[in-house]
Amino acid sequence: MASRRILKKNVHFLLHEVAMEAYVGYFLVKEVDEDKFSAFIKHVYELDKEFIARVNHPSGTKDAKLVKAYYKKLAEDFNAKISEAVEGLKDLTKK
Repeated sequence: MASRRILKKNVHFLLHEVAMEAYVGYFLVKEVDEDKFSAFIKHVYELDKEFIARVNHPSGTKDAKLVKAYYKKLAEDFNAKISEAVEGLKDLTKK
């Protein structure tokens, strides 16, 4: 199993990159809605807290198969949420 420390760094890094894309869009593209931007940044922050908490507290720590399944599910959920967040960047512009 990979280190939890490295996994947490990866979670922080990817969510930070998504947030930075939102900030770049907010400051460079004048059509970004301020309320949507604030809600998006808050959502990214909440995702960070949620996934770091999930990394720190795996279920079934006595059984290696359960731990492996837990982290596999965590990775799938994280990838889905990152995809949703990247798609959410498109919705920040005023319409």
